[in-house]
Amino acid sequence: MSSRKLGRGLKLKNRGALELTLRAGKVVRTPYFRLCYQAGEGPPGVAFLA
Repeated sequence: MSSRKLGRGLKLKNRGALELTLRAGKVVRTPYFRLCYQAGEGPPGVAFLA
């Protein structure tokens, strides 16, 4: 099994960016977690909610 990690540069660290992604981003839902992401200019940002 290969190990894949999310690079440090892709993790949302700014509270404003996280809130914007949660409010206006696209959402993928599963029974176990919700993935929110926002595409656009600049590096992508993702938020995993368990």
